[in-house]
Amino acid sequence: MATTDMTQAAAPGLRHFGVAAALLDGYAALDTIASGLDAFRHRQQSTMREPIRIDSPRLCLLTYGAALGAVRQRFWTTTYLSSGFWGGADAEVLDWNRDVARALAANGEAVRRLFLLPRSPEAEIRRWRDDYVLLRKYGDDAGARALDERLDTLIATVDALIALGCDVRIAHDTAQSHRALPSAWAIDGSDAEIAIYDDWRFDIFRGGSSGTVRSVDIHTPALCDFAASFEQASGYFDDVWKTATAAADFLQRVRAGLDAAAARIEYHPLWLARYDHDLSEADERLKRAEFAAVERTLHARGTWGTIGRILDVGTCTARYPIALRAAVRADGDILGVDYDWDAVRFARHNVRETCGGDARIRIEHADFCAEAFRFDGPFDVITCMLGTFMHFERDPRGMASGDDLQRALERFRGLLAPDGVLFFTIWTETARRARDLLSIYSDEDMRKLSGWDGTAVELDARLAAAGLDHAEAISIDDRMLLYCCRPAQKRFN
Repeated sequence: MATTDMTQAAAPGLRHFGVAAALLDGYAALDTIASGLDAFRHRQQSTMREPIRIDSPRLCLLTYGAALGAVRQRFWTTTYLSSGFWGGADAEVLDWNRDVARALAANGEAVRRLFLLPRSPEAEIRRWRDDYVLLRKYGDDAGARALDERLDTLIATVDALIALGCDVRIAHDTAQSHRALPSAWAIDGSDAEIAIYDDWRFDIFRGGSSGTVRSVDIHTPALCDFAASFEQASGYFDDVWKTATAAADFLQRVRAGLDAAAARIEYHPLWLARYDHDLSEADERLKRAEFAAVERTLHARGTWGTIGRILDVGTCTARYPIALRAAVRADGDILGVDYDWDAVRFARHNVRETCGGDARIRIEHADFCAEAFRFDGPFDVITCMLGTFMHFERDPRGMASGDDLQRALERFRGLLAPDGVLFFTIWTETARRARDLLSIYSDEDMRKLSGWDGTAVELDARLAAAGLDHAEAISIDDRMLLYCCRPAQKRFN
């Protein structure tokens, strides 16, 4: 009996399935919007106090498409690289943008599409590269391919927009111009997008940076304060646009960064531990012989114990910063840099465990070839050891391409003291051909390094172009060649 009573009590609500109240609220909101639009249409009265908000993703797109179809003089819009419409090449959205581009082109105008970056262009390129490196390092091949494909789609989409006459740029709102906009717009410089249609409407979309639009606030002349708001929106866009640069050029730099990351050797923490503690006897012998050759050279130059500053590039586990302590003055400086965060953390641990409180040694995370490399010379000694030199991307077309290998050589030269010395080693052709490299390298690493086909003639030309001179390369265990280089104006005896 109790069950029957409960069913009967619930029956009135069940007949509407819990939907009626929501529909009534929706109809009331639509009536309010319709009244406001009718008042402006028939009497040119602006009576609406709030923008029209749509929070259905599909309806957001439909109202966007309808507005685009009516544009004849101006369409300015911000967006994000993470937007699903561009990285995923949404066919419907692309068609709408093609149509508006053609309509504006017919009137001698161009669509302005501004990709907003959450950080500086250099930092954004590094973020893409770091993400790609991490995916590859930890074996997420599917994730790395997806990132690759997303970038390729972005490049193709931007190229297609440009071909239609769109002006597509990228910018980081360094001046944080968005802070001057009304707080009610909730534009924080990282998510909300603005779209401006001629002079009769602008929208604020939310959710674009996550790839899916969640809602849109539509501002029209039916709003009481439309004219002032429109001026603020268009002024903000124009301010950021003035600082923007070509999106196609930026995306090609991102592509170059990912290509360079694909060519590099990755250091998994287990690899680093094996490098320090579990190498084959032949590899350990090679490590000792390489360091002994460097030590002999520094003793022969009479600088051992008097060196002021040392830089170790690709420091890995901090082997050289630790081993060269005795070569450096008490007030000297030993800096190890690596682009791999796992290597930096591992190296710092090694320094703490081995060297205690030796304040001369620093291990820092840095991309040696980046424009923003933040460490200044001069250094008396620079090292790049055990084949790390070959990790720099080398373009088969040679040094004229301005590849990472040439940039590294030029940076070495720029950081060297006038009487400084640069040491680096490369695997011999014999070792590469036999794949007689470090036994702990993966098959993929072996493939990359054994495929390095730079010749002695090419390397000599690269060194000369960078302003470096060298004595005859020293053979180490028939597997490596040690180069000792100095600024070209200083000749070897």
